[in-house]
Amino acid sequence: MLRVSMMASGAEIVALSPEEFERLVAARGCTTRALKEHLELLVSKPRFRQKLLKEGTVLEDDTELSASMHLELVLLAYSAPSAECLESFSAAVAVDNSQAVEGFLQKPLDPDTYLKARGHLEMTRWLLDCKAEVMKTAGDGVTAIHLASVHGHLEIVKCLVAAGADKNAVADQGQTALLAASSFGHVELARWLLNTGANAACTAGEEGATPLHLACLAGRTQIIRLLCEVDGMVNSTAEQGVTPLHLASGSGNVDMVRALMECRADVNKLAQPGGTALMIAKEAAWTLLLPSVRA
Repeated sequence: MLRVSMMASGAEIVALSPEEFERLVAARGCTTRALKEHLELLVSKPRFRQKLLKEGTVLEDDTELSASMHLELVLLAYSAPSAECLESFSAAVAVDNSQAVEGFLQKPLDPDTYLKARGHLEMTRWLLDCKAEVMKTAGDGVTAIHLASVHGHLEIVKCLVAAGADKNAVADQGQTALLAASSFGHVELARWLLNTGANAACTAGEEGATPLHLACLAGRTQIIRLLCEVDGMVNSTAEQGVTPLHLASGSGNVDMVRALMECRADVNKLAQPGGTALMIAKEAAWTLLLPSVRA
C-alpha cells in the first residue's frame, strides 16, 4: 500500500491500495508529480508547495513510485521573489519557456505573482493550471482580465473567463474589461465581451462615463458603431447630462458624429454647461460638423 503522512504531525493523508495505485498510474502516471497532483485535492495546496520525502530524502518530480511505499509530506510557504528573480521569470515568460517557469515555481514562488504577465497565452494557461487565482488584485482592484483587456489580448481574456474570471469585475476606479477595450479601441475584444454578457452600461469613476463615452473621447469610431448596437446606449448620459454626441461634437470628429447620428442620437439633449451638440459644435467653430448635427 502507498501511504502518505504529514512529516510534522504524522497524520495520514492518504493510503492507496494496489488497485487504487494502478488507477492513479493509468490516469496520471507513476511519478512523484502524479502523486502530488492527486494530493492537491486532499490538502488544498498546489504541487509546487508539496515536498514528498522517503526516509528523509526529497523525491524529485520524475521519481517513479511503487505501490508499497511510505512517504512523508511537507507543505511549504511561498517565498517572496526578488527583483532579479522577477526579471529572470519575465524573460522566461517572453519566450514561453515552461521548463524555466517550472523551476521558478518549484522554489516555490506564487503563480499569482506572474499571472498578469502580458500577452502570453500559453503561459497564462499554464499558470492557471498551476492554480493561479484569476481574480487576485494588485491592491487597486485591477485583475489580470483588466490588464489583458487594456492590451487587447482576446484569447487571454477568453482563457481567464473560462477559468472563472468575472468579465464585469470593477476595479477601484470603476474600470471594467469593456471600458478598457472601448477606450483602447480593441474592436474584436469589445465585440466578444458584449456577445458574452458584458455590461455595456457600466460607468467609470465619478463622471459616469460609459464605454461609449470613452470610445468617443478616444476617437474610436469602430467601437462607437459596435456599442451603438446596444439598446439605449447611444443617448446614455454621464455627469452633467453629457452624451456621446456632445463629446463627438466637441472633438470635431465628423466620422464619429455621423456614426452616432446614423444610430439616432438625440441632437436636442442638453449638457450643463454647453447646451446641445449643435451649440457645442458652433462654440468650437467646427463648421464641417454643423450639417451633421442639425435636428
